[in-house]
Amino acid sequence: MSDVRDPEERIEMPVLEVEPPRGRTLASRALAPLLRVARLEPPRPRAEILVQPDGSFDLEPEPRRKPNIVLISLILVVLLPILTAGLYLFFVAADQYAAETRFAVKTASGGSDDSGGKGETSIASVMTSGGSLGGQEADIVANYIQSRAIIDDIARTVDVRAIFQRPEADFWAKLPTNASTEDLTAYWKKMISVYIESTSGIVTVEARAFRREDALLLAKAIVKSSETLVNDLSSNVRADAVKHAEDEIRRAEADVRFALADLTVFRNTQGIIDPVKSAEQSGKLLLQLMGDKIQTESQLFVSQRTTGPDAPGVAATKARLESIDEHIATLQQQLAGDKTTKANLASTISKFEQLDLKRQFAERMYGFARDGMDRARLIAERQSVYLAVFVPPSLPQDYSYPLRFSDFALIAMAAMVAWSCGATIWASVLDHRL
Repeated sequence: MSDVRDPEERIEMPVLEVEPPRGRTLASRALAPLLRVARLEPPRPRAEILVQPDGSFDLEPEPRRKPNIVLISLILVVLLPILTAGLYLFFVAADQYAAETRFAVKTASGGSDDSGGKGETSIASVMTSGGSLGGQEADIVANYIQSRAIIDDIARTVDVRAIFQRPEADFWAKLPTNASTEDLTAYWKKMISVYIESTSGIVTVEARAFRREDALLLAKAIVKSSETLVNDLSSNVRADAVKHAEDEIRRAEADVRFALADLTVFRNTQGIIDPVKSAEQSGKLLLQLMGDKIQTESQLFVSQRTTGPDAPGVAATKARLESIDEHIATLQQQLAGDKTTKANLASTISKFEQLDLKRQFAERMYGFARDGMDRARLIAERQSVYLAVFVPPSLPQDYSYPLRFSDFALIAMAAMVAWSCGATIWASVLDHRL
């Protein structure tokens, strides 16, 4: 019986599992791709058997191996970064010295104002609410240290760029030669660190440089500029409080001038300096005329009874009585005429009292403003903000940065984690293809 199979026919046979399937757990099956990656094993190829014409069997020659992507990725992602980081940290990176200082921003007050007075409320509100810094002193100073403003202030006496471009600095850590102002500010934030304790409000400042003297110089310059800032803020608070009091005095003084001017115009128009006193004099004269009228009427009655109504003395008494009545009517009209009268002392006194009340109120407010001014000056002298440095900067003895061993360990760990994640994903993809 002849063999009808093709001599070149290939028979594919799967690779036999060394370990029986029943002995493998679900966890071992899931971790098999990762274990192969860890051992740097390539995917298992399928074995092929060639049948020769004479009926013998021969294995197909093993195909040419492809480049090991896992090994290459391990070298590029793990070994090369670790080697580069180690060379830089231990042989290239320059030592950086750190000078530390600690301070707190305090508000000094000489006690409460016991002077009293109605004008105290407005001035006190200026000093407590509008004039004080309201517990944000430490935040203000910390933001100032991390801003461009302090660089400009320090640059007046210290060459900041030269400090960060010392020849001792390595190429990676030093400030670039052609760095702009924005680049200098970003570099400053990296070299100058500020920390505020939330409970106590203590500000900790650390200045780094490539020389011991430069680190100490920067720390001292930062403390000096911070003290200047706090003093300026305190002076502004005092100046604002005093200025507010002076503005109140000027307004009160202007009100007094306007009130006096209105009184002057009224007196010139009416021709009376004090309508109240004029009314008093007119009232006294009216009472006197009323008494004369009563006396004259009594005389007239007696004369008519004794001498008769046609006697010469009776006519004179009647004429005198008529004159007294005319004077009484005129005074009454001047004091309080009817509604059709254009001007009388009653209406004049009413207008005068309004103007005089306005004058008295303006003068009283002016007095309150003067008292408030005195109290504002006292409070400004008692209350001030200052910088209390309890840990002054000192010359560092040994370098603090870079943290070579810890940085190297972090870089190595990050590289291994990144490569492990990528290798696991790649092994999963290959496992699904098989």
